[in-house]
Amino acid sequence: MCGYFKANKRFYQPQDFHERDIAFAANQLYLAEDTFRTTHYYETTRLRHQRQILNFYGFSAFDENARNVLATEITTMARMHLKPRLIFDRCVDFLIQHRVQVPTAHRLADLIRAGLHDRKAELVALMDKQLPDAARNLLDELFTAPDDQNRYRLTLLKKLSQSTSPTKIKEAVTGFETLLDLHQQLDDVLAKLDLGVAGIRYFAGSVLPSEIFQMQRRDQNDRYIHATAFIAHQFHRCQDNMINLWLNVMASFKSVAAREYQETLLQERKDQQRRIEIGVDSLEVSVGTFYTGKRHFLYLTGKSGEPFIKRTELNLAERRAIEDLLHRKVNMTEIARRINRHRATVYREIKRNFFTDDELPQLNGYFGMTAQRSAAERRARCRKLVRIPALREAVIDRLKEGWSPEQIAGRLKFDVHTTTVSRAMLGPRVA
Repeated sequence: MCGYFKANKRFYQPQDFHERDIAFAANQLYLAEDTFRTTHYYETTRLRHQRQILNFYGFSAFDENARNVLATEITTMARMHLKPRLIFDRCVDFLIQHRVQVPTAHRLADLIRAGLHDRKAELVALMDKQLPDAARNLLDELFTAPDDQNRYRLTLLKKLSQSTSPTKIKEAVTGFETLLDLHQQLDDVLAKLDLGVAGIRYFAGSVLPSEIFQMQRRDQNDRYIHATAFIAHQFHRCQDNMINLWLNVMASFKSVAAREYQETLLQERKDQQRRIEIGVDSLEVSVGTFYTGKRHFLYLTGKSGEPFIKRTELNLAERRAIEDLLHRKVNMTEIARRINRHRATVYREIKRNFFTDDELPQLNGYFGMTAQRSAAERRARCRKLVRIPALREAVIDRLKEGWSPEQIAGRLKFDVHTTTVSRAMLGPRVA
């Protein structure tokens, strides 16, 4: 008995003693296991042992005075609307802290049940006395169904949606307005009940999982208490839900706006890159035309002693002429003279674009169409502005400033030396 009290601060009946505990105690006292008999442990002896154990550990018995003190503590916790299990644990801690013997679980449960019943009776009496007729009618309407729906009004107020679709948002706003109107009309009743946050959560927690028929089985005033607490609880929940819904809508709007901005920015960059490419292509043509026209003008005015030879790339007609003259066994010098090109240009053209086939060597030779296609592919890979980074950067800077290709070509011939312009503009030819 002393060991049981030391562990749990309560006493047990002899018939509840475990045989292993009896054997252990007998062994400690150097006695036989069958020395102790529960039927021979008389009540007067047991009570005397309990008083000795209480005095030894400095505890007092759970008498009427201790019962009244514990009942007061239970009443306080009942007003806080704590759960019965939590009240039970706190009662045990309260008794141990005040060094009072812990009673049996049934006796303690009866005290807690009585305290909760008294608190409920107090609320029922207060509701019956303070609830006006208008509020009663308002609460009774919660247990009816609207004409256009087959669900009760109380059930419709239970579910809170966090969907950001326009229809769900409209339903959420309508539900909040309904709860706001109900809460304003029941505000005086809530103030008189003085349930507090814990009390509102306690009674509303019984309404949320319950069906309508379960609520209707309750007493009228008890049903009013639960319905009033439910409205207050759902009103605060709906406020939090509306804030979360607003934050979700703003986050969704921000995400959509950021995505549209990125798409617009990407499209603008593509358009700008396309304009730059068009400008670069036009600039290459303008620079090439200007350089060729200048050499032609110097040749016609006699300021240049060398004959005028075109510096542009070979076109399809010239390549087909080379193909025909090669088939007629005309030498390179004559071919260059007839197409008005330098002999080295003809040599490079034939060397670069000579078609070979390892499997069918009889098809090897120079073909104008094949040479034109190969030259176009090389030119796409090796443009002047790609080969000359400094020239490319200068052209891109002026294009961003709004210059036209003609203005850039005309400006370069004044800002850069003629030799530098020729080397930068033309570079190695891809013929």
